[in-house]
Amino acid sequence: MEASTREGKSRNFNVTVAGWRQNNGELWRVNQLVKITSESLTVNEELLIESVTYLLDSGGTQTRLMLVPKNAYDVLPELNVPKNESSDNQFIKG
Repeated sequence: MEASTREGKSRNFNVTVAGWRQNNGELWRVNQLVKITSESLTVNEELLIESVTYLLDSGGTQTRLMLVPKNAYDVLPELNVPKNESSDNQFIKG
């Protein structure tokens, strides 16, 4: 799983779109999944929005999206390690 997380973080895409809102009228949001198809970038997959930057200049409004593969934020499973009683917080009075 760590390998897929590292691979996911090594691939990222900066995409700038016109306006601040999606086709459905909602603002772009971090942690949202978006479908990207680009032959020049050789990508055709659903990506996760890692960051959103809203821009306003003389050219109007734009949104810059930093996109990463979904597996970039896969959660590593917790190990089931038995608790050692001596590792518990214990206070010893002297």
